[in-house]
Amino acid sequence: MANTLETLADILSLLAAHGVSCGIAGGWAEELSGLRPPWQHQDIDLIYQAQDFLNLDRAISDLRAVLHPVLAKHFPHKRAFTFRDTLCEIVLVKFDENGPVSYYWGDVAYRWESPLLETVKNGEIEFSVLSRANLLKYRSDRKLRQPDRWRDMVNGPL
Repeated sequence: MANTLETLADILSLLAAHGVSCGIAGGWAEELSGLRPPWQHQDIDLIYQAQDFLNLDRAISDLRAVLHPVLAKHFPHKRAFTFRDTLCEIVLVKFDENGPVSYYWGDVAYRWESPLLETVKNGEIEFSVLSRANLLKYRSDRKLRQPDRWRDMVNGPL
């Protein structure tokens, strides 16, 4: 099945039914927020607000018949799996005295704006998406998160 709005809604519902509530990030959030026109999405990016991944990891394990973990993308800040042949990546966002924060690679603090999420409506369905301010900030701050570091973690030192 293609990566459609229905696929997005289904994965959100499936996770929520297992106690894991996520907000939408990435291209889908940009589209739903009106920051970009509709297009063919390659993956689904989600935000998970919690102190750790325990509940999400449990849900992924319980749903292993339909969710297939991508171990190469298992990091302190991220989990990934495929659902209906679509890659889903989930970034952990914690809250501390200074607001929302993700620790990329376990040691690179990335501070999010408050509020982290906002509600947008698509037809009759409401979605919780990364706020417009955070979507724009996330794009402009890409290098601060050291995005190529995952290759080092997968391949080891040169």
